[in-house]
Amino acid sequence: MAMEWSAWLETQPEAPDPDEAPQGWHKFFDSFTICGEGECIKTLFTIYAPGKPRRGSIDLDKWRKR
Repeated sequence: MAMEWSAWLETQPEAPDPDEAPQGWHKFFDSFTICGEGECIKTLFTIYAPGKPRRGSIDLDKWRKR
């Protein structure tokens, strides 16, 4: 998980602001999922602590920056 997260952070990812994504955003990785709001990561789901992104949240892989 740490290697996946580190590789993603090295790409200097951007996330939608709270006005654009009021339900937050999420990103799926092979071994975990992160959810956040604005620039903040709020939740981490793994196989040991499963969960789903909030309904209506934006998938960062599908989101296009303005």
